[in-house]
Amino acid sequence: MILDLKEAKRALQAISANSEAGTKFRVSFTNAKANILHSQNVLKIPTWLPSGDYTVEVFQVSEEEESPRSGFEFRLPNKNQIQPEEPPEAASSNLQNTNVLDGSIPVSALNALLALRKEDQKEIDQRKESDRLIWEAKINSLIESHKNEIERIKESYKNEIERLNSTHKFELALTQGNLNKLEEAKEQLTKSIESRLRKEQKYLVPEPPTSFDVNTITQLLSHPLASVFISKLFGVEIPAVPALAGNPQALQSIISEVTNMLGSGEGGGLSELLNRRTE
Repeated sequence: MILDLKEAKRALQAISANSEAGTKFRVSFTNAKANILHSQNVLKIPTWLPSGDYTVEVFQVSEEEESPRSGFEFRLPNKNQIQPEEPPEAASSNLQNTNVLDGSIPVSALNALLALRKEDQKEIDQRKESDRLIWEAKINSLIESHKNEIERIKESYKNEIERLNSTHKFELALTQGNLNKLEEAKEQLTKSIESRLRKEQKYLVPEPPTSFDVNTITQLLSHPLASVFISKLFGVEIPAVPALAGNPQALQSIISEVTNMLGSGEGGGLSELLNRRTE
């Protein structure tokens, strides 16, 4: 049996009304003469289809497979032959006055389908509202959780920065203390080295010889035995002490002669003095 356009639309609406909310469909439109094969997911006849006879197959789509749900044939007339659909009020009055619509679908069945569709629509609206509230609660919870996480991260960063600053201050103070200790150790080491160098210098560098003191020599020569001994030992005639005291040049001459004899590196002057003593 080939349905007309109105009957085909009502058949698709009936399939939608008798299905659970959220059910997915795939509708296939085939016209072998016009070589047309069209598939869509909406239970609706496309307006762009050209006139001709079409075979309609309705499949119910699930996550795993597709199962055939319904099928029928309908004839799509030319665009000029399509009559405008009656308004809902006129259609409802027509349904109330007749028991059969176009000789194919009873009015009672259509009324039952409309009532079921209204109930389904109410359930759909309630489910949408419930889902909306659930999603709003989830979104608000996520927003609050993200805010708390951001605050926690900020507080953690702040505590970490304070800890690093405290650690750096402690290390800086410790380094400064070590630097002061190093300076003190450096000063002590410098003083110790200087003291040791002074001691070693005393041992390495001899003290300068004591210079001749004229008064001391004069006092020595004033003794009679000393003057006689020196005269016999060195063969030098030593005048009286008062004469030496009044004649510095004579004293200097005697001292120079004795010093030259004793300071000769070759030993000639000292040998001469010894020879004189033996004679």
